[in-house]
Amino acid sequence: MSQELLKLAFEKARKEIGSKKKTHLARHLSDLFLENYKYPINERTLRDYYNKLENNDFGKQDDLKPKLVECLCLYLGYNNYAEFVGDNQNKPKSAVGKLGGKTINQTKRSNSFKPKALMFLGIGAVLIVAIIVWSSTKENDTSEIHLECMTWADSLYIKYPCNKRPYSEEGNKIVPFNEHLYNNMNKVTVSASYNFFNQKEQPLVWYYKLDDSQVEFYTSPGLHPVHGKTLKAVTKYIIEKYVPVHQPSKNSFAE
Repeated sequence: MSQELLKLAFEKARKEIGSKKKTHLARHLSDLFLENYKYPINERTLRDYYNKLENNDFGKQDDLKPKLVECLCLYLGYNNYAEFVGDNQNKPKSAVGKLGGKTINQTKRSNSFKPKALMFLGIGAVLIVAIIVWSSTKENDTSEIHLECMTWADSLYIKYPCNKRPYSEEGNKIVPFNEHLYNNMNKVTVSASYNFFNQKEQPLVWYYKLDDSQVEFYTSPGLHPVHGKTLKAVTKYIIEKYVPVHQPSKNSFAE
């Protein structure tokens, strides 16, 4: 059951940062565990665990350490491992990614296959060829704009033609469209009055340090849209050190 924790954590990380690369996911989790739970674990260790899980090569010698299990539970919203087990013990195991044998009904259906179905297969083949030809024609049409990608533009993601890869005119990477990041990832200017946390003291802002004196703030967790580093959840220490109490403006001082 503890292996299921690791799987769910990687799935959650994938949604948060919009990346499928195991290295990025492991680095994201490693940074979060250190930042939020003071638990240091190397990203390579997490990646090795996940590789063994994917390859069904998890042995007793690979059992997750109790502290790691605790961090995984907290990250997934559970107070402890017992709560996770109690909430999931009656749920069926996922069969995603596994190859199973045919069921009785599937076997019967395959045995009842009749020559009449060949006509439908022929029609389907013609349709597939037609779609391939139509798609290739569209790809060769340079006037067609495909908005299935996006790129970072100063403070937010904008839709961008995929056929302009790998970089936009501003020099930023063009990446596959991710609805969560497109709707939620923004760079913001903050002051001491900004809402950094919700009522449950959970962060609403994440940050990235450009250097010892410059910090950028974002409205969603994930990877930095330009540098690719994991954004960290804001803390009271970061707010006190880097957020000005007063934001100077043209009319903010008495003459």
